[in-house]
Amino acid sequence: MRTRARPRTRAHEMATLVAADADVQRADAGSLPSIALAAPASSVTARQRYTPVVVAALQPELASPPELRRPPLWLAAVVGTAWAGILAWLMIGSLGPQTSQTPRLIFGLAVSGLGLLTWAPLQWATRLPVLTWRGTVGWGIVLWTLAFVPPPTQALVAGLPDIPVYLLFFGGLFLASNAVALPLIYLWGLRRYHNRAQRFDVSRSRRQATEFGLFVALCAVFAVMNILEIVTVILLIAILALSEMVMLSLKGSGRS
Repeated sequence: MRTRARPRTRAHEMATLVAADADVQRADAGSLPSIALAAPASSVTARQRYTPVVVAALQPELASPPELRRPPLWLAAVVGTAWAGILAWLMIGSLGPQTSQTPRLIFGLAVSGLGLLTWAPLQWATRLPVLTWRGTVGWGIVLWTLAFVPPPTQALVAGLPDIPVYLLFFGGLFLASNAVALPLIYLWGLRRYHNRAQRFDVSRSRRQATEFGLFVALCAVFAVMNILEIVTVILLIAILALSEMVMLSLKGSGRS
């Protein structure tokens, strides 16, 4: 006895289509090789795409901070002993305007070599520019003036012929004090500030060291003119501090 086929309903047809779709997808997944998709270019950091120089110029917050290098301790001991010998020679030795050429040449070579041996390692350790030549030239001028240049015979306000002697000594004193203050101010900024842009701001350190050099040189000028008093020193400090505050505020407003 022949049985009659049941009519296909719409639900049955939909189930058949879904099953066929799943079979096709499984076949495609098995035939295609697995390919690892590359990360989008936006996810690659600037440190991977650019050189360290470009990162430091475009995005300084991503650049690695400069590390301080330490000169060997034996070099500090040698330099300290040599400076003590130079000062002893200056105070005890028979140096003066009448000294012959040979002691002058030995003294000049000793001061120049000791200056390079002192300031070049400091510049190498802190990466501060102009430190070597300012320290060497400044302290060389100061020591040479104290050793061989005859003292002025007239007051500063009297004018020539002692003006060149005063200018030479004050200029050397400015460079010498500037070289001493520059690494100290830079190291103080590393401890004082937490923002990386402020910590490694060499221009701020150089400006403040220049202000300190001006302070020392002006104090020497006031002392020569016999007007150096506590009130004068306080007024000079207030003027320099006010100018520094104005510079910092202008720089902060320019960044913002």
